Amino acid sequence: MALPDGTLADDLARLDRLLAHTGAQRLVMLGDVVHAAPHPGATWPERVSAWRATPPGLEWRAVAGNHDRGFRAPSDWHLTWHDEALEAPPFTLAHDPESAHEGYVLAGHWHPVARLRVEGESARLSVFAFAERFAVLPAFGRFTGGAPIDDATHDCYALVESRVIALPHRDVIG
Repeated sequence: MALPDGTLADDLARLDRLLAHTGAQRLVMLGDVVHAAPHPGATWPERVSAWRATPPGLEWRAVAGNHDRGFRAPSDWHLTWHDEALEAPPFTLAHDPESAHEGYVLAGHWHPVARLRVEGESARLSVFAFAERFAVLPAFGRFTGGAPIDDATHDCYALVESRVIALPHRDVIG
């Protein structure tokens, strides 16, 4: 979850739109819910509390990520933490894609990005990166950075203007 005020508001509004559009009853975050514990005087925990009060009936779960260590959400977030993985057969929901788990792992640790070059132009895109045993989802927050993905070992897909685009290996660079 992003921390700067404007970015957090945008992320929460986008999340609201997606929840409304899909009718989802459960939201599972794959780690790094926060970047760090709040500093004294930070207002973002209260803003998340206010947001959390609005989607009635939403079950919110999170698999703890490396940035979440030592942070526990306020009780009014109604967030269920999973310190390791969450089993959702045939998937395992985990933070680290390379952790040893049964089933196909859906993870979020890398915040994958790829650079697409086409006809002399390039764009840095958040991507879904697929491998034989796992898939890594892109970061949701706009404030979150990204790690370049090695195109030789992952199939990458980007979401561009509501369309899923397969990125050919020859066009993807880290």
